[in-house]
Amino acid sequence: MATSTESLFNYTGNISGLKFNDINANGRLDPNEFGLPNFTIYLDINNNGSLDFNEPANITNSFGGYLFNNIPANTYTIREIQQPGFNQTTPTPIVDVTAGSNLTNINIGNIGNFSNLGKISGAKFNDINTNGKFDPGELGLQDITLYLDLNQNGFLDEGEPKTITGINGKYSFQDLPPNNYILREISPPDFTQTTPDPILNVTPGSNLIVNVGNVSNRGKISGAKFNDINTNGKFDPGELGLQDITLYLDLNQNGFFDEGEPPTITGVNGEYSFQDLPPNTYILREISPPDFTQTTPDPILNVTPGSNLIANVGNVSNRGSISGIKFNDINTNGKLDPGELGLQDITLYLDLNQNGFLDEGEPPTITGVNGEYSFQDLPPNNYIIRETKAPDFDQTTPDPIVNVTPGSNITNINIGNVNNRGEISGTKFNDTNTNGRFDPGESGLQDITLYLDLNQNGFFDEAEPSTITGVNGEYSFQDLPPNNYILREISPPGFIQTTPEAVVNVTSGSNITNINIGNVNNRGEISGTKFNDTNTNGIFDPGESGLQDITLYLDLNQNEFFDNGEPQTITGINGEYSFQDLPPDTYIIRETQTPNFDQTTPDPIINVTLGSNITNVNIGNVSNRGEINGIKFNDRNANGILNPGENGLSNFTLYLDLNDNSLLDIGEPATITDEFGFYSFEDLPPNMYIIREVQKFGFSQTTADPVVDVTPGSNINDVNIGNFSEFI
Repeated sequence: MATSTESLFNYTGNISGLKFNDINANGRLDPNEFGLPNFTIYLDINNNGSLDFNEPANITNSFGGYLFNNIPANTYTIREIQQPGFNQTTPTPIVDVTAGSNLTNINIGNIGNFSNLGKISGAKFNDINTNGKFDPGELGLQDITLYLDLNQNGFLDEGEPKTITGINGKYSFQDLPPNNYILREISPPDFTQTTPDPILNVTPGSNLIVNVGNVSNRGKISGAKFNDINTNGKFDPGELGLQDITLYLDLNQNGFFDEGEPPTITGVNGEYSFQDLPPNTYILREISPPDFTQTTPDPILNVTPGSNLIANVGNVSNRGSISGIKFNDINTNGKLDPGELGLQDITLYLDLNQNGFLDEGEPPTITGVNGEYSFQDLPPNNYIIRETKAPDFDQTTPDPIVNVTPGSNITNINIGNVNNRGEISGTKFNDTNTNGRFDPGESGLQDITLYLDLNQNGFFDEAEPSTITGVNGEYSFQDLPPNNYILREISPPGFIQTTPEAVVNVTSGSNITNINIGNVNNRGEISGTKFNDTNTNGIFDPGESGLQDITLYLDLNQNEFFDNGEPQTITGINGEYSFQDLPPDTYIIRETQTPNFDQTTPDPIINVTLGSNITNVNIGNVSNRGEINGIKFNDRNANGILNPGENGLSNFTLYLDLNDNSLLDIGEPATITDEFGFYSFEDLPPNMYIIREVQKFGFSQTTADPVVDVTPGSNINDVNIGNFSEFI
């Protein structure tokens, strides 16, 4: 096998290269020139210029490459099977293959071809300005047929190349043999060509670009039908379009809309247009809408090929309107001032026959929620606006006389009314200081009947206006005819009026406020505290407590006894007391004497006046008993003094030796010391007392028997008694 392979290598060689597209036809493979696939390359062994049977052949791959492998040593002519549209640009290679040679593209020139066909492309455009140039803003024309007029007869004949323009007017003719071509179109309806038919010389590989212009041979008229409010014939800012008006082109100029004449109806904003008009001079007219007059002359418009003429046509209503507000003229100055409100549901009318009444056929309107009104669609005229008089109202402005002209919109015709009724309001108050003024801190009086004494007889009679004061004493009388009114009350029990009866002059539309009426309770009150006057100084001092359940009374007959019918009260948990609803008088407060207590303050004498509330009438008492307290102690050092560390002695009997016989007798107060040695004698009448003990075995007393002077209310502490025991 090795010998065979070596023999083959010694007698054969290889040829390889690239079939390339020689774009610039210079016979060299330049950068950006690419291989050509599917070309048949063969070795023309008999050199007859044709691919014969058994001659080696190769088809170029996707990169244009070819390869002849293991061919015998020889001289070879390399040829190709010519493809349509291609010409060879390099001479036919003649290659000498020797044993073992590998001939590549480095060693031989490449086989290159270039196309001998050309191309025409460009755009069919709408040449709006007819200058024959495809300018910015001009658009392509779609679906137009272009063709190459090969026989130059001006028609598209069978076999002549044609194309249809695309969405942007683009077109192209591909693979054209070198020649002179005339590019023509099948002219679209209503269009005229603005550029001459191009004559184009196509050479091998050429790509010619040419744009062809057309312009519509029709024109257009458009604009707006507008409401020319100021009648100046111009469509000004703020003026609106008029919808649903018929416009037409008066072709025969007879001033009427005839059959066959182009019409249009204005849109929602008054816009209109006439499209696809042949060149001509047109008169634009309207079918005049009812109640409107044209403010601009009929436009005369010269339509040329491709023109887009704009013409606005003005109309103005030949009717007018009046509007304004019916208002509550509170200050009766005849002007609608800030804060004055509209009056709703009042009938206004135009008094056409000027008889002062609303007659059949005269235009009426009813004022809205804010008093607004309007009269629309009025023929030009002078109008008098009157009202159907509202109950309880008088007009404060004269009846307006208004001149309505065509298209006028007359606003702010405001008509004042004022209520011919009045109102009185104020507060019924508790005039605690009886000064006749409603002062800060004084409260209103609820549920008191006030009335207007129309017949001035001082009594509340049937049909006289009345009101009952509210929770804060407030009251009001509404809807009062102009008059002088006397305001009186049905006096509540226990109260006296402190202000004179109000006389109020009510005028039309008046709202008279702050008519405040004072009352004061014609009763009085006394209050205070029954207290334990522990220091007997007659003053309710801090730390002194109230005394509960003590009966106090007003000694009306001053006999120092509580008699049937005299006001009484019992002190509360903190000693508090009060006497309510007292007629004006001078009162003496006494108490029903409490056992074991003596009064330390004199019986109060109090002058109760109208509405007076007399507080802090405090009455002191002090207990007329006394108390003795102390400790029975273990006097370990027998010095007669309770020293630190010395303990109390429990279960010792101590007694007050009332008869001073040194014995505990029946009826003498006695007590037993507690676990701490503490003892107490309470509720003792004033006296001198000797404290003795019942001696215990093993104990000797180290202090003298105490002699204690008990006075009313005294609380005598630290009466300590020492004992000594040898056993503890």
